[in-house]
Amino acid sequence: MPARACPSCRAPLQPLLADRVLLDRCFACKAMWFDAGELGLVAGTQGTPEMTREQPAAKCPACAGMLWFARLGACELLACIECGGNSVSDAQFARATQEGAARKALPRLEFVCVGCKDRYPLTQCQRVVPGLACARCAERFPPAPAPCHRERPVEGAAKPTRTASDDEWRDWWRFVEDLFDAI
Repeated sequence: MPARACPSCRAPLQPLLADRVLLDRCFACKAMWFDAGELGLVAGTQGTPEMTREQPAAKCPACAGMLWFARLGACELLACIECGGNSVSDAQFARATQEGAARKALPRLEFVCVGCKDRYPLTQCQRVVPGLACARCAERFPPAPAPCHRERPVEGAAKPTRTASDDEWRDWWRFVEDLFDAI
């Protein structure tokens, strides 16, 4: 099965495990894709997203339907009416987890190594060309290029080429792990 593309920046989504729930994460724009019902399982939020705007925002990576601006509690997200999937930014996900934290303990994020297929804490991941790998298996694969921040092009303007260093995304993942540990 080909990797899903992020609805915000079109970069490939990487699979992650949160307890026993398989999520998709975009390393370029730091968005997460939740299939139907997964956001409630991971963040502890309940209910159905309410549409907030009348025009679609992007294409759904799961069913190729349209994503619409929506709200679920304090969390603003993109929701697919057809398959029930949701795209959530990291800041909005933090809001959703804070809202649902009183109801349940949150799981630790894990990934499945592309080499040995074992599960590891997300803080131990290394980005390689086929996906995420443990330290042992990362030596067998070429390192993945650093994700670039994609901005909407302005006609006549030079295209910016900012890239995030490995330290920045590792610091971000440590922040996510600390958030889950604190809750």
